[in-house]
Amino acid sequence: MDGVEATAANGFYVYTTPSSSFVYLLTGTHGAHLLGGIVVLFIAGVASLLHRSLKTRSIVVDVTAWYWHFMALLWVYVFCLMKFAG
Repeated sequence: MDGVEATAANGFYVYTTPSSSFVYLLTGTHGAHLLGGIVVLFIAGVASLLHRSLKTRSIVVDVTAWYWHFMALLWVYVFCLMKFAG
């Protein structure tokens, strides 16, 4: 049994319906957002290590916090949409 038959036997069709492809879209989007958040955290760490002014560090930390909170709310919305839309 090859890979396509094995996944079809398990009931998960990779390329037959838009909803099955949506899983990969969500996974890729999640990865991109996670990578963006890690970059922002890295920038915040570099600003701290370079002993930037307190105002600059405060702005960087605030932007980082806003980014992560927005992403958390966005993913809660996406998961609720997936749960209650179907």
